[in-house]
Amino acid sequence: MKKIASLIITVACLAGCGPKNTFVYEGNPLVRDKYTADPAPMVASDGRLYLFCGHDECFEDRPGYEGKYGFNITEWLCYSTEDMNTWTDHGVVMKPTDFAWSIGEAWASQAIEGPDGRFYFYVSTQCGDPNCKAVGVAVSDKPEGPYVDAIGEPLIVDSMTDNGPRGWWNDFDPTVMIDDDGTPWMSWGNGTCFLVKLKKNMIELDGDIIVLPMENYVEGPWLYKRDGHYYNVYASMGHPLETISYAMADNIEGPWTFMGELTGMAKDSFTIHPGIIDYKGKSYLFYHNSILSLDGYGPATGRRSVCVDELFYNPDGTIRPVIQTRAGIKHLLPAEDGAFKTRKYRNVFVEAGYAPEAVDAKVNEVFNVVFFGPDKVYFEVEDSLAYISDIKNQDVRTEGMSYGMMIAVQMDRKDIFDRLFRWCKKYMQHADGPYEGYFAWSCKVDGTRNAQGPASDGELYYVTSLLFASNRWGDDTGIDYKAEAQYILDCAFAKDGSTGVNNFINTEHKLITFTPDNFGYTFTDPSYHIPVFYEIWAEWADDGRADFWNGCASASREYLHKAIHPETGLNPDMSNYDGSLRMFRGSHFGTGNFRYDSWRVPMNIAMDYSWSCADKEWQREYGEKVQNFFYSQGSNDFVDQYRVDGTLPSEDEILPAGGWTKALRHSVGLVSTVAAATLLTDHSINKEFVDALWDSQNVPYEDGYFDAYYDGLLRLFAFMHLSGKYQIIFPES
Repeated sequence: MKKIASLIITVACLAGCGPKNTFVYEGNPLVRDKYTADPAPMVASDGRLYLFCGHDECFEDRPGYEGKYGFNITEWLCYSTEDMNTWTDHGVVMKPTDFAWSIGEAWASQAIEGPDGRFYFYVSTQCGDPNCKAVGVAVSDKPEGPYVDAIGEPLIVDSMTDNGPRGWWNDFDPTVMIDDDGTPWMSWGNGTCFLVKLKKNMIELDGDIIVLPMENYVEGPWLYKRDGHYYNVYASMGHPLETISYAMADNIEGPWTFMGELTGMAKDSFTIHPGIIDYKGKSYLFYHNSILSLDGYGPATGRRSVCVDELFYNPDGTIRPVIQTRAGIKHLLPAEDGAFKTRKYRNVFVEAGYAPEAVDAKVNEVFNVVFFGPDKVYFEVEDSLAYISDIKNQDVRTEGMSYGMMIAVQMDRKDIFDRLFRWCKKYMQHADGPYEGYFAWSCKVDGTRNAQGPASDGELYYVTSLLFASNRWGDDTGIDYKAEAQYILDCAFAKDGSTGVNNFINTEHKLITFTPDNFGYTFTDPSYHIPVFYEIWAEWADDGRADFWNGCASASREYLHKAIHPETGLNPDMSNYDGSLRMFRGSHFGTGNFRYDSWRVPMNIAMDYSWSCADKEWQREYGEKVQNFFYSQGSNDFVDQYRVDGTLPSEDEILPAGGWTKALRHSVGLVSTVAAATLLTDHSINKEFVDALWDSQNVPYEDGYFDAYYDGLLRLFAFMHLSGKYQIIFPES
């Protein structure tokens, strides 16, 4: 018998073993040259991940299957990888007709390495006598096969499962695991989930078949053990198509606890089939949908395609819901060179699987919400003016006005830009006196000043947006944008502190001040630091200070290294120029914690990286650090204020917003900026933040608090960044 089996394997190898094709993973679906279904991953002792799946061959004219809606697995295929990127196609490992007792129809399969070092392939096919679905087992010395029938007859037939309601449809979709004590277990079933112990030879039953009462169970179980927990992940009935659900247990024979749905329905496919594996420190969910078009055939239920997305566990062992994506495990890779050099920008949303047209529509939607929606913050007044209002505080701020100008020039809305700047010139900018050239940081909506002094971040954005406007529209269309930018800078350098007003850049440290008065000149705000803005000034301000501005960019990047916590990635609202916490009245409450101003830092660093890439190693580390922190707090639960060490603030440290009661919230503004940090990272959790931003809505919180202004503007900025629409504007050629 051994000689015959050896001969069969030799003949099969001569017929099917040849040069293996390799391909690079390009996102979902994984395999793009044929239709594939029912994925079953296995990590072998050789360190490679092997993926087994059925080959769907469904054609319009298949008799008896109502055309395109039929299923027709004609053979089982094998692929392998050692990096989840480059895959080897091993071709056909077995056909259902290789079993003498099979009449050729096939369903799901799974391979596993046995205690003897050989590989056992459990399949479901049609048994000829009696005519029923059956489970067979084949064996090979190599994971990629070829495989031969191990016992010459089915392992499971219908007569063995007369307690299942589906009759001759009871027995398919086998899954096998080996427990910590070396005991093999097999589960399978359609309509009923069956379980049986196997002997250690992997080809005989060792006890009675039992029923596992799995809630909402349909088919396709995947049985495994991880960190002491047993899991059964399976296809469940959704509305109206299959979804993936799972159950957990402390004992393989139960009781099992239903944990809910893991995924939604598969696109264009009635069925879905899970396969879960840990590989090289990450966890993956393989499944199928029907999104592939091939050889003139479009998506259909019987033309399925294997996909893979990363899977994440909570600390208690439960599994986070998995969003099916087009990008799959193709990581969102950070740039190697900045846009100053490449003039290229990533569309992270598209990389994450969103359609380009949907991304464009989403960005326009968010823009219109902020500027023209029912809860808009943009208001046109008089014949040619407009302002952006912090609604909750009932004022107009240089922060919002300069943000609005930046958004307008990015969106090529000269009408909005000019209206905003004219309002700033009329009501906010000082025409003379100690503050000449600077802008009063807060005004009433009628233009009356609430304060005379400036906030330095306003000037930062004014200058940059004006230079971009000059590059985009020229300086002869009503406003000389470059001259206005130069005026601000020249006025700043004319101030030496003798009148109580200084340069908004601390010229000794080459760092932006908190405010350019004698008080704020001595410290800074980390969220004011966007080093690449100075490189833009060096390039296009033409004010004779290019070397100084480039020095400011370098100093700002060095400062951020010091101001940001080395473990959490959090920063304070304010700090000294050496990065230490700025103390007031013997307390850091109100200045030393990560709060509203601080939210902007992840997005600012992402901008600096995307545009300049001058500090990419540190910035990438920062991006992963800060996203990991918020992920550890729960990607849907993290709050908007922390101490920089990551602990929660005490009640007296919480800063209320807009007169509202002190509260910690999962704020949309922070959700947005943490998502923007995805430009820096290549770890898989970044997709969670991208999806969270995509699904975000700026609406009132449970306590009634609503911030159309700050949350709204940061959300819009984040959408612009991740869609590649926030760009360096070069002069028109």
